[in-house]
Amino acid sequence: MLKRRRKVSTGISIPVTQISEQSVTATIQVNNPPPKPSIGEKLRSGITQGFTRVVEGLNSLLEVDEETLQRWEEERLARKIDAAQQKKTQFLEQVCFVYLMKETGKGYYKIGISKNPERRRSELERSSPHEVHLLHLIVCEDRSSSMRLESEFHQRFSHRSISNEWFVLDLIDVRHICEIDSFGTEMFRATLRELRDKHEIKW
Repeated sequence: MLKRRRKVSTGISIPVTQISEQSVTATIQVNNPPPKPSIGEKLRSGITQGFTRVVEGLNSLLEVDEETLQRWEEERLARKIDAAQQKKTQFLEQVCFVYLMKETGKGYYKIGISKNPERRRSELERSSPHEVHLLHLIVCEDRSSSMRLESEFHQRFSHRSISNEWFVLDLIDVRHICEIDSFGTEMFRATLRELRDKHEIKW
């Protein structure tokens, strides 16, 4: 014969109101921990943080007072001027000239090179009973390039040479020499044009 089981009461009752929302949440979190962020989510988070820092940096720049901005502009211009002056100094230190001069006695022409053509003209004039005029200058990138061009002229007019660098030239020969303005690389010629346009050099 089957016996019925009797319900045994413990006598303990827990009101529903005593179960707080925090305890339920804590139980869920223990049983179900939050998933780890994916690589994509980490990447998006890093980009967002970086963008935020950039925006904050831009905002700080916008808050700079007028006096600071003026000081920055003056410093920028000073750096620009210093760089231009340094470029000009290097240019002038390297540049050399092929010159064409003429003495007024017998009308002989001299083709030579010099770092300082005017001083060279004065030296020639002091050693001659006649005046010496500087007719034309060809600006060369450096002494090596000026020597190459001078050698080309000497070979071209070798049949008109009378002694060393002195020649008997006609107007066609003189015109040919005077048509050449500069001798060197394209970068050198561009720098030369820039300095001439700014009136920083006269030759």
